[in-house]
Amino acid sequence: VRQLMEQIEDEDEPTQERMWALVAQFGLIDARRLMSVIEARIATIEKLQEAIENGAREVPDIHNLVRDDAWLLDPRWHLLGDEVDVTAFNNVNFEPEADSETGNQLDFLFGLIPTAPASLDEVVVVEIKRGTYSNGAIRKASVDEVNKFHSYVQAVAQHYGASSNPPAVRGLMVAQAYTQQADVIRKALERMPTPRLEFKTWERVLDETHRMHLGWLEVSRGRSGLAPR
Repeated sequence: VRQLMEQIEDEDEPTQERMWALVAQFGLIDARRLMSVIEARIATIEKLQEAIENGAREVPDIHNLVRDDAWLLDPRWHLLGDEVDVTAFNNVNFEPEADSETGNQLDFLFGLIPTAPASLDEVVVVEIKRGTYSNGAIRKASVDEVNKFHSYVQAVAQHYGASSNPPAVRGLMVAQAYTQQADVIRKALERMPTPRLEFKTWERVLDETHRMHLGWLEVSRGRSGLAPR
C-alpha cells in the first residue's frame, strides 16, 4: 500500500485525482464485501439460536457449529483457530454426560489456541452444555459441573505453566441455565483474578454476539456509502 501511495504521488495532478478516486471506489467495494460477510455471520448466529432452542445436542450439533465458527461464543476469538484436546492433559478427568437413551456424548470440553505461526499467547478452555432437552425442558448446569470445570482450567494452566513464557489461560462454560447453588459458585469463581473464568448462558452469548455484529454491520454500511438502517 505504501508503494502504491508513493507511485500515485509521483504522477501529475489530474492522474492523481483519477487514481485516488479509484482507490476510494475499491474501498467502497471492500466495505460492501465485508457487509456480506457480516450478514452471513448474523445468519449463522440465528442458526445457532434455533439449534439451542430446539434441543440440539452438544455433540455433534452445537460443537460442530462452534468448532467451525468460534467467534459465535466471542467475536474476538476469530484469531483462535486450532482446537486442543484438553482431556489429553494430565489431571483432566473429564467425564462427559451421556444420553440416557442412545449413550451418545452430550457435552464437550476443548481448548482454543492461536494458529501457527502466531505465538501461543492465549489458551481458552471451553465447555458447552446443551440448551434444552428433546422434550423442551431447560438443561441446568450443576454445582458439581461448575467446580469440575474450574479444575479443568486449573489443570490446563498448570500444563502450560511449565514453559518459560506461559500463555494466558482462561475458561468459558456456556449453559442455558445454572442451578441456584451453581449460580452462587460460578459468581464467586468469576471474581477470582486467576485463572479468569466466565460462566455464561446461551441467551447472553447469542445476544452479545448478535448485537456486536449488528453494530459492526452499521459501521460497514456507513463506510460503504449506504444509509444506516
